[in-house]
Amino acid sequence: MKKVLLPISLIILVFLGVFAGWLLMAKDREGPVIEVDMPSAQTWHSDMDGDELLEHVTATDERDGDVTDSLIVESVKSSDTEDYVTITVAAMDHSHNVTKSSWEMKRDTSANGETVQPAEGAGDGADLGQEDAGLQEGGEETAEETENSDPEEQAVAAREAQIAALSDEAPRFYLKQHQVTVEKNGEFDRLSWVEEISDDADDRNSLFRNIQVEGEVDVSAEGTYELTYFVVDSDGNRSNEEVMTVTVTA
Repeated sequence: MKKVLLPISLIILVFLGVFAGWLLMAKDREGPVIEVDMPSAQTWHSDMDGDELLEHVTATDERDGDVTDSLIVESVKSSDTEDYVTITVAAMDHSHNVTKSSWEMKRDTSANGETVQPAEGAGDGADLGQEDAGLQEGGEETAEETENSDPEEQAVAAREAQIAALSDEAPRFYLKQHQVTVEKNGEFDRLSWVEEISDDADDRNSLFRNIQVEGEVDVSAEGTYELTYFVVDSDGNRSNEEVMTVTVTA
């Protein structure tokens, strides 16, 4: 009887090995292909929302087909000269493979009061007409607002812009704060900084188990570290991304 069982056990093991190999080979590891067909004349201004930025962007997956609905605006970063901004977007297929793509757009410095040039030949404020004086005053207020904005306010504004661009089915992700300082060799719990996560179908507990954090923090070494948080619900919908900057000090 034992002699009969041994060959059967070997056959089962071989079958399981082949089946596991087939599953590994069959797993979808390729992310979507993102295509950007932005008009060359298109410029960026501070009032552009996610829908406008994604208007000329599509995402297609080899297995899942059109996954354009998964696109999110990950970041908008100014160049060193502030003449251009770099737009980074991300898309995800049904197997949670993520692809990112970036492109540059020229900044429209004449829009929305970002930069106001005085009329040619204008002197100081006393020589300006009523209309020009109003423009000058508005420009000063804009500069003051920019100077007073801190990284935390900017991070919150970026989060709200991402959430506004999400579909109704996508989860919403919120951190308590985005700038954290930790003493060297101190304690740092990444998940303790999660304030709230919500979804149209999944409860908070199931979402909490699916939180993903990209990046590491070495509390034994001084420096600045960056963590990126997001969550994917049971239907494969991806939330907005929250970025935390962690500074380890002596």
